[in-house]
Amino acid sequence: MRCAIFAPSTRNVALALAATVSLAAPVSLVRLARADWLQPDPSYRDAQLTLRAAQRDTLGQGGNAVRLDSLAVAHLRLAHFADARKLFLRVLAIQSGDAAASAGLAKLALFSDRPASTESLLAAPGALEADESAPRDRLAALTRLGHWADAATFADSLEIPGRAEMLRRIGEDSVYVVSGASEVKILFSRTLPAPLLRVKLNGQSVLMALDTGAGDLIVDDFVGRQCKVALLPGEGPVTWDGEQGVLRNAMVRRLE
Repeated sequence: MRCAIFAPSTRNVALALAATVSLAAPVSLVRLARADWLQPDPSYRDAQLTLRAAQRDTLGQGGNAVRLDSLAVAHLRLAHFADARKLFLRVLAIQSGDAAASAGLAKLALFSDRPASTESLLAAPGALEADESAPRDRLAALTRLGHWADAATFADSLEIPGRAEMLRRIGEDSVYVVSGASEVKILFSRTLPAPLLRVKLNGQSVLMALDTGAGDLIVDDFVGRQCKVALLPGEGPVTWDGEQGVLRNAMVRRLE
């Protein structure tokens, strides 16, 4: 089954915009995996065990910033955002400028679509080194802020050449424009194997799947040719269906 894949980082479904994409070979919407029936994913169980251990280790240690950081990160991993935020703020009250707490709050700010706060928090000494995903968070923040040149330079420092090339192209052409409502809510009748959306890609109607864990717009190579998606030099890393890959860079001029 050939399809185009629309990731949520673009945020707006019924919008006219330009977007950078990657071209992919045909992708199956269904990926079979062995799992225990009605049992959580093993990584989720591991996260629960980590949280319990962190809760045990912080008993009577309410003033220990390191242990509170560990507890906050455990909550963050399980998407307990309110609990994680309270703990990170408590850490900063105990130890101003704590790098781990700054990195954690920066991630929460990014989740809340406050990229300026993310950039500010990650400017704290050691914040970029406190969490392995913090550099990617800063790159995402710079991109959302439209600081294309800074984002491209930072992508180079992270050794993501394909991403840097795309960011430079956007900055040179000033192609990224979002119009219309800042947010659109759509009710899905089904979410498995993946929510499907009807969109216009360069003016042509196509069906796209929404992967809530992906951060890129991925277009099937056949659909890309049909919709006159422009190829760009280089390749870049992408995530789809929980897996990493490297795909050809391309440019979509209009997505509605």
